[in-house]
Amino acid sequence: FSSRRRHTRLLTVTGVQTCALPIFQYNSSGTAVFMQRASIEALDHGEEFVASQVARARANRDLVAGVLAGLPGVRFETPRGAFYQFFALDGMTDSLKTVLRIIDEANVGLAPGGTFGKGGEGHLRMCFLRDPEKLAEGLDRFARWLRKSKPD
Repeated sequence: FSSRRRHTRLLTVTGVQTCALPIFQYNSSGTAVFMQRASIEALDHGEEFVASQVARARANRDLVAGVLAGLPGVRFETPRGAFYQFFALDGMTDSLKTVLRIIDEANVGLAPGGTFGKGGEGHLRMCFLRDPEKLAEGLDRFARWLRKSKPD
């Protein structure tokens, strides 16, 4: 099915129409014509773009996993459907302090795991949906930092 047909089919499912129509009405009222046309174009012809983004994310994910796997004290699971890598550093007790040091000392931006709740402390998050060359450069700087520094 095309995306537009899937949307129409969703509305024909019993009960969904009653709930969905008010949401569609209030969320789409007053939408500019150019935005409506762009949305139709994306729904009708966006599959190639989505496929290219998925392929790029997979290649970059594999690059990140390969580098992290070779670093001492790094633990992670390879994500199956994301463009973020969540990973732990042995001995890290303050992800915010560690991230601030990595920014200052290695010029690499990571998100502190503690930002995502108590269970995230001790972890860092890296977005890998980037230009592969810049990603490789950032990974190299991070690897050099980790080999000579200890996390907080």
